[in-house]
Amino acid sequence: MGNIPCRLECAYCVRNYKQGGECSGKKNNETGCLIFKQNPLGCIRNKDFMIPIPLYQELQPLDTWCDDWTLNGVDTRIKIKRIQGVKWNSKKGYLLLYCNCDYYVNEFDEGYKESNNKPKLRIIK
Repeated sequence: MGNIPCRLECAYCVRNYKQGGECSGKKNNETGCLIFKQNPLGCIRNKDFMIPIPLYQELQPLDTWCDDWTLNGVDTRIKIKRIQGVKWNSKKGYLLLYCNCDYYVNEFDEGYKESNNKPKLRIIK
């Protein structure tokens, strides 16, 4: 794990209220937060995705975390917040969900490489 800058510690902290913890702000000095504990999954981001779901695949319930996904070749967890549209791809047998998702990303991990293309979510079951 790489060193995280002080200004980004809250986003990567397990104790942050956005990740289920009790901390709602910085308790730090110039050297960083005094109670910082890094989440190995990274920070939570929000984005609109088009997710291809195979025809007979179960869809995870809304607003629950599911770890059956990869994003740019890295295993991650996503939470579908809202489904904005549905489209049927009859050639490939996929149901295309246009949805708003929360997902974990760790930019400070050694194996992280940012893709120039749109991120692709894939089921890894």
